[in-house]
Amino acid sequence: ISRIRRHMMNDGDMMDVDEITHHLSIKLIGIVFDDDEVISYSNKGEPIVLNEKNPASQGYRNIARRLEGETVPLMTIRETEKGGFMKKFISWFKK
Repeated sequence: ISRIRRHMMNDGDMMDVDEITHHLSIKLIGIVFDDDEVISYSNKGEPIVLNEKNPASQGYRNIARRLEGETVPLMTIRETEKGGFMKKFISWFKK
C-alpha cells in the first residue's frame, strides 16, 4: 500500500491497513508512507531509496527485502503524540 498518511489513519480519516487489504483482497507485501521528499528526489532525478532515513525509502527497501524472501516486520503506522498537554488540549476544541 503506498501513500499512507499516518495522521489521516490516526484521525480515522483514512482506512487502516487491515481495512485496505480486506477491501482489495490482497496479500500485503509492505507499506510506503506519503512523503514530500519523494517528489523532491524525483524532480532531481534521484531515487528516494538513496535516503536511508526517509520513511518512504524504508518502506520500499522493506518491500524489496520481502520479495527476496527475508522476513521483515511492517513499519509502525501510529505516530507518537508530539506536543504534550497543549496539543491534546487544543485538539479537544477541534472536534
